[in-house]
Amino acid sequence: MRAYLLSTAAAAAMLFTAAPASAISIVIGDSLASACYRSATSSMSFRAALEECDRAIEEEVLTPDDHAATLVNRGVLKMRAGDFRGADHDFDSALAMDGTRAEAYLNKGFLRLMQGHYRDALPYLDRSLAARTIRPALAHYARAIVHEEMGDVRAAYGDYVQARDLDPSWSLPAQELTRFNVSER
Repeated sequence: MRAYLLSTAAAAAMLFTAAPASAISIVIGDSLASACYRSATSSMSFRAALEECDRAIEEEVLTPDDHAATLVNRGVLKMRAGDFRGADHDFDSALAMDGTRAEAYLNKGFLRLMQGHYRDALPYLDRSLAARTIRPALAHYARAIVHEEMGDVRAAYGDYVQARDLDPSWSLPAQELTRFNVSER
């Protein structure tokens, strides 16, 4: 069982570093902050993307919401590049501005999961769901991995089911569910 769990953790790390899997924050308009958002969702070079986010934060007059969203997006870029301390700082800064920012909680949960701190990941993932993340299937999938790593197979199964039901077009939760044998006692 442990070998499987390690492969699940490796798959999770690959999932969370892929562009579509990260929970970015949307910034509307034609600005450096919008460019930062587009960079966080694209595969452009880390340095160029990070520079756009830095410039948005330093040079633009942003609404508090856009500033917090840009911090989350910059944190996502840093997390993908392996700058976990910098990513954590950006997520914390966004949460200091707006303690209900679901995507900051979701990404802090990913960060803890990527670092192997499963117990620490769970409260952040729970808070992201309570704050209504725009990616609830992703939050449930991450929680399933955490539960499985912690030995709570029932909770893991329930979260994989939730992830599958919330985003039926995403095949990964359904693939994970094929490993489970469910029977009545």
